[in-house]
Amino acid sequence: MILVCFLDLKFALRLSNLLANFKSSTLGMFVLTWRDDTVSDATFVSFVPKAKTAKLRRTLQTEDTGDLRWREHKTFFGSEFYFSGPAELARRTHEYVTLWLASSR
Repeated sequence: MILVCFLDLKFALRLSNLLANFKSSTLGMFVLTWRDDTVSDATFVSFVPKAKTAKLRRTLQTEDTGDLRWREHKTFFGSEFYFSGPAELARRTHEYVTLWLASSR
């Protein structure tokens, strides 16, 4: 699994400049506010070998997936299944598919 972190570079540069120019003799109050941006939607990708793609596709087509959206991208040796939706639901679906693939070898 790959975890990607994004950093707002402009914000980091402004903050470092502000802190570098801040002198201890300055009177007043220094307040730093931080945004709490929780991820509401996420996308996880599972590679499924060609022998298993039909079964997973059939299961996803027949089941009510609710808020979970999925799509398939076929490759030469199998398919990439993209699961998108609420972060926790997409993560749990990806985990379930990964465990299913590992247990059925």
